[in-house]
Amino acid sequence: MLACAYSVFTKLHGLADLSASRVLGQIAIVAFLSACVPMHHSIAPYDKDPAAARTLEEHAADVCTAARGRDALPTNRFTTDGCSFWPDNGWQQCCIEHDVDYWCGGSDVDRCAADRRLRACAETSGHGTVGRVMYFGTRLGGHPWVPFPWRWGYGWDWPYAYDDPAGRAPLRGGDEGCSDQLKPPLEPSSNTFP
Repeated sequence: MLACAYSVFTKLHGLADLSASRVLGQIAIVAFLSACVPMHHSIAPYDKDPAAARTLEEHAADVCTAARGRDALPTNRFTTDGCSFWPDNGWQQCCIEHDVDYWCGGSDVDRCAADRRLRACAETSGHGTVGRVMYFGTRLGGHPWVPFPWRWGYGWDWPYAYDDPAGRAPLRGGDEGCSDQLKPPLEPSSNTFP
């Protein structure tokens, strides 16, 4: 974790002008706040049952393979913490599936769709307000450029940027209406009227 924090720190700041104590302080803060890529499952049963963990990891690989192909899976193994900083009250499976999508990464449309699926899953479980709060939390805190273990594309080393290779299928086969929302604005017309 310290090596990851140091990597994040050096990518964010040049070290030439900083004193050693300031550098160590900033490394400690980064290490405390982020682990870059989680290295293990932190919820039951996956944290203590290797067979259950392997089954879940294979499911994540299957979902990601459907979008990216077997040769383009993330470099780091799949892990889940369930609902980051949220208690489980009947929606943990929604969060695990959301973690699968966030681990795989992809385009901004894929991320939008994953966040909408999380919201819809929590709402279907009878937790509409929780689903909406989770949606806004993931939209605000899950950007791929933040060096946190819950970021979009956490299966890839940080820094990670949205990717959308030509010919790649949408993650889980749909965009949940996000492609229209995230389209760039039309260029202004070159025609002018007197």
